[in-house]
Amino acid sequence: MSAASDVRNRDEWRVELEAAIRPLAASVTAGRYGLRPLDNAAYRRLAEEATVNPAAAGAMREYLVSTHADPSDVIKLIVEHPDVGEVFDGEGEDAATFVVKPGGGFRVELKQMASRIARVAIIRGEAAAARETDELLALAGRGQLPGYEVAVVRGLTVERVTPIGLGAFVTTYSDAVERGLAKKREPEPLGFGPDHEADGASVVYREMTWRPCLVKPPTSADFGKRPAKVKFGGRSGPMLNVVLGCLSLVTEHRVELVEILSCATEYTDIIPGLAPGSSVGYEMTDQWRAEDLTSGQASKAAALLEAWTGVKGGNQRRLELGLARLASSIWRNRGGFRLEDRILDVAVALEVLYSLDAGELTHKLSTRAAYLLGSGSAEDRVDVFDAVRDLYEVRSSIVHGKGRMDRAERERAQQVAKRGFDIGRKSLVVLLNRRVEPDWKRVTLSAEE
Repeated sequence: MSAASDVRNRDEWRVELEAAIRPLAASVTAGRYGLRPLDNAAYRRLAEEATVNPAAAGAMREYLVSTHADPSDVIKLIVEHPDVGEVFDGEGEDAATFVVKPGGGFRVELKQMASRIARVAIIRGEAAAARETDELLALAGRGQLPGYEVAVVRGLTVERVTPIGLGAFVTTYSDAVERGLAKKREPEPLGFGPDHEADGASVVYREMTWRPCLVKPPTSADFGKRPAKVKFGGRSGPMLNVVLGCLSLVTEHRVELVEILSCATEYTDIIPGLAPGSSVGYEMTDQWRAEDLTSGQASKAAALLEAWTGVKGGNQRRLELGLARLASSIWRNRGGFRLEDRILDVAVALEVLYSLDAGELTHKLSTRAAYLLGSGSAEDRVDVFDAVRDLYEVRSSIVHGKGRMDRAERERAQQVAKRGFDIGRKSLVVLLNRRVEPDWKRVTLSAEE
């Protein structure tokens, strides 16, 4: 076995790993409680049958493998990979690394990783196992491991994979399971957590990259030290809250985040923690309903997300806050939600979108909105002006404690809230497409001439 300094390139490294894998793969046996134990020959026969028989493939997934040869040569090569660097802790069978991904982290013992590589060798051959391990470590070392950010959501229904722009898609939970992006959940009490497939949840997923295998496990010497920051690679497009906010905006319907998952589907055979097993969960409300996501709505969401990529800095943060307020005017995931809440959220969204400071007059907001959204005719601008003024008239009565609205006042407030929401949504679209925040002083003066 050559030392790390003698491993000149990845081709030589793969040849050495393939040779080290061979005796380890020859030592593999398989078993699990309730299943007949398999020696190496029987496990190989099952692996061969699994390539053509779905039942055998299912049986393969149930078995856990054990290796009985010394894994130290394979572990040594993993640690010495040319592109990885000094990130592993421990020696021999105790060597390990702490893998960090967007949904959390987990410890990978290299002895376990060696066993998984031996299993891949039995299924696809030693050369394939060496090649896949090399690719995984090289991509991880460069921070370019391809994976997916997966959001389980409630509130939308689709029949097939639906693109929403910038490499993001909406699909059914069952389709996400088939793609390896989500886990099939058994209902309680047999399983853990909710059965998202039975609940009718959908999945929003998009490609991303990250840098696993590069965080050294902490030791007692690290106590009290600030942990190293881990920089994940790029998600395609805006943050997840913007993606879900845009879906809420175009559907005018509640899109509720249930879980965030992350996975690298191509490499779960080598590191099982890269499967979407762990997740970041969110508290859910009990009452919810789903609506179909139409192709037209998906196209509108894609246009919003595309426009979002052209907005930078403080202007982007302002528009993101306005979007969040418009989305929250549709639904709340905690506490009560009343018509008054909707009106206040829409009003705040307009104040944010039109860059109004506290204390500025309703007249100024109405003027800015009329100028920005009016088609050019006086009638259109007057219509927008009056709609915004009406919204703020109702808002003023709410915040100053006028009291409970009667039936006629409530019906009018509902119409005002809907019209205000439409103005807020249209304002967001116009401002996104402009990319640069308008010179509001000039806008106001021009409108008042």
